[in-house]
Amino acid sequence: MKRVLGAPYEISLRILLMLSEAYQQSLTLDKIAALDFIAVYAHDFGISESNLHGYSSYRFGEFAGRRELVQNGIKQLVLNGTINVICSENGFEYAITDNGIEFAVNMECAYADAYRTLITAALELANSKSEYSLLEMISKRTVESLREG
Repeated sequence: MKRVLGAPYEISLRILLMLSEAYQQSLTLDKIAALDFIAVYAHDFGISESNLHGYSSYRFGEFAGRRELVQNGIKQLVLNGTINVICSENGFEYAITDNGIEFAVNMECAYADAYRTLITAALELANSKSEYSLLEMISKRTVESLREG
């Protein structure tokens, strides 16, 4: 059986949900990776009562591999026409297409609903922060978790 969780397919679905909630915005690969991490571990970042993916002692180690997963997920989404690549002053950014919105709207399950709520909170948090400060916040929280652990 092919592994689905943690694979580019799983993250591509979350990217579509994220970009549908960030409609009319384009995001860089690193910002997508940071926002996704913050959303799934929302409690650790003070924006939810719980973490969507639980409380594994290894959760902060996941961020190192997330960028590659996001990059592979983005490739799939660009190839299937659900997101567009935009060249900006920040480099390549990604925005959802009408096909992507249609697909995201049709994702109806408890997990998708919970992720939408959490990514909305993560996007609100990110509105006042640069990409660099989001990555710095994740790094700081990672170091704190090592001290706690």
